[in-house]
Amino acid sequence: MIFSNNGFRITVRVVVLALLIIAAVVSYYETDLVVTPIMLSLIAVISAVELIWYLGRTERDFTRFLLSIKHHDFSRTYRNQPQYKELQSAYDLITQSFEDLETQKHAENRL
Repeated sequence: MIFSNNGFRITVRVVVLALLIIAAVVSYYETDLVVTPIMLSLIAVISAVELIWYLGRTERDFTRFLLSIKHHDFSRTYRNQPQYKELQSAYDLITQSFEDLETQKHAENRL
């Protein structure tokens, strides 16, 4: 479910980027306008940068999650966004399990 929603968002961004590029090229060759192709190209570059940032966001979250497990830091919270609801609940479940294991380990060491 999360991947299909995420895939849809990526597809929309790629389509918008392609349409901006096509519009910039057409407006450059078919009209005498100067500012329009420049502005469309600038918007396309901004859209491409945003797409790259969007694709890296989930990877950055996953990396932070794995590092928090490695360092036994269970205080980390994750995005509370609707498109990441399933991923967030999985992170919370895994974090809770590791936290329980760590508590159990400390309790066994005290005995």
